[in-house]
Amino acid sequence: MSNKDNITGSRTTTRQGGDSASIGSKPAYDGQDLAGMFAAALALMERNVGVINRLNVFPVPDGDTGVNMYLTLNDIVVRAESLNDPSARTVSREMAAAGLLAGRGNSGVILSQFFQGIAECLAGAPTFGPPEMAAAFTRATVRSYSAIGHPREGTILTVIRSVGEEAQAASSKTMLEMLDAVCDAAYDAVARTPSMLDVLRQAGLVDAGGYGLYVMLEGMRHHLMGAGAVPRVLPPPNPDGPDGTPGAISEEFLDEIDAEEYGFCTQFLVQGAGLDVGAIKATLNEMGESSVVIGDAQVVRVHVHAPNPDPIVAYGQGLGDVSHVNVQDMDEQRREYSRQRRAEADGQAAVAPVSVVAIVRGEGLEAVFMESGTSAVLPGGDAMNPSVGQILAAVEDAPTADVILLPNNANILAAANQAIELSSKNLAVVPSATIPQGIAALLEFSVDRGFASNVSQMKERLSDVRTGEVCRATRSVELAGVAVEEDQIIGLVDGSLVASGGDPGKVLVDIVTEGVSDETEIVTVFWGELVTKTEAESAVRDLVARFIDIEVEAIQGGQPYYHYLVSME
Repeated sequence: MSNKDNITGSRTTTRQGGDSASIGSKPAYDGQDLAGMFAAALALMERNVGVINRLNVFPVPDGDTGVNMYLTLNDIVVRAESLNDPSARTVSREMAAAGLLAGRGNSGVILSQFFQGIAECLAGAPTFGPPEMAAAFTRATVRSYSAIGHPREGTILTVIRSVGEEAQAASSKTMLEMLDAVCDAAYDAVARTPSMLDVLRQAGLVDAGGYGLYVMLEGMRHHLMGAGAVPRVLPPPNPDGPDGTPGAISEEFLDEIDAEEYGFCTQFLVQGAGLDVGAIKATLNEMGESSVVIGDAQVVRVHVHAPNPDPIVAYGQGLGDVSHVNVQDMDEQRREYSRQRRAEADGQAAVAPVSVVAIVRGEGLEAVFMESGTSAVLPGGDAMNPSVGQILAAVEDAPTADVILLPNNANILAAANQAIELSSKNLAVVPSATIPQGIAALLEFSVDRGFASNVSQMKERLSDVRTGEVCRATRSVELAGVAVEEDQIIGLVDGSLVASGGDPGKVLVDIVTEGVSDETEIVTVFWGELVTKTEAESAVRDLVARFIDIEVEAIQGGQPYYHYLVSME
């Protein structure tokens, strides 16, 4: 029994149930079945992101392969699950289209080709069976190899090829039996990757992208086994490093990669007319390394490593409209990776700079956060809660290995905390439930302070600020003795309803009256897109006249839905 059987325990046991037989032995599968297989694959990928990240040493030792594959697959599954169409043709086509847009990193872009192969083979099929799926896996092999400028064995490509060959050999069996054989072949191919690629052999690891593909296939098998199979962390084949610790890397290997110069990883989309994928790939092969070019005559996704990203982007702009540009300094990633692994080996925490990512919506509020030390802003808030995948992408794009996240909304906290488990970064969430809390915490951030100290200080500041909100009621209600009619203006302090009325400015005065205390020193009013500058200035004058011992300032926040957000501290 291989390690992959550990996903649910004994395979014999998990295949005895009636659900297993009905799902794994169906004569035909539709688009919803296809979506279900990859939803299960995503769930298993999520549990194994960290394992995959730790294997990542090729083509760049940056520890983000698991995240890139997860983010790519997440967007593909979200698109599939949004469809109300049972046709395998439609679902596979939309999954392939999502993959083209979502492909992230070398392995993520190659993974998107896997779905392109599936779509091509199911183009005329409302349903499919093992023969069609086997043909799709084979087509995925062709697609993946053709996308790479210089294909290398010992990578995800080797695993894809083994999957296609085994699927064809088992295509006369049931879908579950075919996936059993395919997973065995994928696992064995992953185990062989160090014998094909020197950098893996030197590091004592298997290929990260190939193992990520195996995990995805195991997730599909998981789905076909029916109810009762629970995703869990899977140990990769031959995981022992030089010192006997799973995933350990020798100091000699780290010394070797520290001497390497990798340049920049540049990725973008090009939209145009008559795009020549082959010619683009040939040009980029001359301009850089590890090039991956996929797409068609209208849309092309580019991934390439080069010393300077500017000529790469300029070339793309000469082809058509360029979007989704993502440039990452691979040498900085390699330094962070090496620093982290050396610190782990020494039993110490790596000393490194810290980035802050904030979730906020509103042009003025975004500017406040950026001017106060935030490295990046992810648009989000009420009625626009970012997904785990979007949060994870923003964190992964942060310029440092240590990242602090400010969610600034109570409804985003759960997704933010889930990102901690998935990220390849050392991520901490400072649980700011409101914009004023987030700003107060951010003002405690110092570039001269370490990661743990910053997190601790920022968390302590959350309780020092009270939050006021003025907005419009969406329904009639009476709470805490305050009667509210639908569409009436309401005022809240720390989430509790305290005032209502017809004039946002007067309600603003009411909530500040309720929210301040003898210890309050400053009140900051952020006025939103529902309020004119003149209205905001008038309301603030009323506050200044009313609270002569408190400093009052007004900033254009530009936030939607809320006439005013108020910080009282």
